[in-house]
Amino acid sequence: MKKVRYVLGAALAVPVRAVMVLLVMLAAPLAMLVASQAANATTSLRLCEAYGGYCLGVSGGLDLGKEVFEANPGRYFIQVDQNQTFEGHETYLLKFAGDTTKCLGQDNGLVDVKSCSANGVTGIVWAEVVTSAGNLKFINRSYSQANGGDEYLTGWNIGGSQSQFLCREAGTYGAFQQFDQLG
Repeated sequence: MKKVRYVLGAALAVPVRAVMVLLVMLAAPLAMLVASQAANATTSLRLCEAYGGYCLGVSGGLDLGKEVFEANPGRYFIQVDQNQTFEGHETYLLKFAGDTTKCLGQDNGLVDVKSCSANGVTGIVWAEVVTSAGNLKFINRSYSQANGGDEYLTGWNIGGSQSQFLCREAGTYGAFQQFDQLG
């Protein structure tokens, strides 16, 4: 009877060993896949004026071409890394969390900031600049290239429908160009 158990155990040992080797071989790629998925996980945050009282907002729906105004509490955005730089700064799409087919963009050569398609249009890539105070500034790549100087996402800290976000040069009088990300 002992010989039968040994033969049966030896017969099972080969397939069990093969399964264990296969599991060990798959562990490393599986761990890398899980890590890359975690790295690509996105968090939606509001972009709010660092020294003002307002965030980026859109009234009503997120139709294309809607003007982006100062609002409280504001819309949630997802920063999507473009794996590129502009003037040494990482570039991002700032997609609306409520509709990721739309994002924050500069509209057709105008200074206006509006909701734009997140697919292949110009004016939607922003370079993120981290200030010495830890606040963020956003340079619109397309508008800056067209105008020959950096054009920053700019608010005015006055709120309401008269306070549309624009692209303006750094240091524009009365402009709020530094932002914080709030949950």
